[in-house]
Amino acid sequence: MSLQVNNFSLSIKSSNRTLFKNFNVEIKKGQITALMGASGSGKSSLLNFILGTLPQEIFNIEGTLSLAGASIDTLPIEKRGMGILFQDPLLFPHMNVEENLAFGLAEHIKNHKKRETYITNGLAEIHLPPAIRTRLPHTLSGGEQARVSVLRTLLSFPKVILLDEPFSKLDRPLCQAFREFVYGSILSRDIPALIVTHDKADVLAIPKHARGKVITLSSSTTSS
Repeated sequence: MSLQVNNFSLSIKSSNRTLFKNFNVEIKKGQITALMGASGSGKSSLLNFILGTLPQEIFNIEGTLSLAGASIDTLPIEKRGMGILFQDPLLFPHMNVEENLAFGLAEHIKNHKKRETYITNGLAEIHLPPAIRTRLPHTLSGGEQARVSVLRTLLSFPKVILLDEPFSKLDRPLCQAFREFVYGSILSRDIPALIVTHDKADVLAIPKHARGKVITLSSSTTSS
């Protein structure tokens, strides 16, 4: 399975500035493709194109998107099968850890006991104790919140993982260990992944055998 971006062109209507022109990339399973660039280079715009959330009143948008050879251009975001990791862990503050994890899982696993098993095994995978499942997000450390957020994304059975600067707010001593944890979790599931980042260290931390194409964006038009 792979995600393909084909002939993606993007310009801003108000300024007529072109961000992408006939841009193509294939994001293959078992690999982590990297998109590097500074602020304003268009990294987030490409992610929003993949998610289908680019506002048409602001942008001129061209291009197609396919997953495993099937077009997903017209599908709403919730039907595209994308799992997303952002800079900040996005956990529902009023739900405890177990409820947060079950939120995405319930759509795929209807049996309650099976969901319990997935959650138990998942917490063990991310090295968190079973007792944490009853705690609210605000009682967790930043590292615990980040791990729970990763697990919730993985338990939604995504077909593709998108990583939007997920390590940029972590303290440097924790950053490398968390990179290894996230990359290992993704690669063990053999699904395509795309990371957008400004930090070369995020790219170098991807295992060499799994490092897909590395694309560097500039502030001028990007094409391929």
